[in-house]
Amino acid sequence: SKCTKIYQDAILERGDKPFDEAWMQETFNNYWDVAEQITLWTNTMLSPPPPHILKFLGAASKIPSLAKLFANNFNDPRDNFPWWIDPEKTEELIEQHSMAS
Repeated sequence: SKCTKIYQDAILERGDKPFDEAWMQETFNNYWDVAEQITLWTNTMLSPPPPHILKFLGAASKIPSLAKLFANNFNDPRDNFPWWIDPEKTEELIEQHSMAS
């Protein structure tokens, strides 16, 4: 997992230095830089989708490039931002893929 990799790298890089509070906070901050949007995306997937996401999913069912984008972003949901939470950006994305198909 991404979390494990971040912490493993930080531990190995630390070497013989103490794992003090500053190191712990810095390591968590590095993790949160990755996890914050992933957590937001996961939480939105657990709730009823807002209208712009329903529209996106409907469009993805007809536009292969949107379906591919959505499926491929499961590996790193950060790539879903900002359009995942911004209805205007979602609309722009749908329009871009509509014109390209």
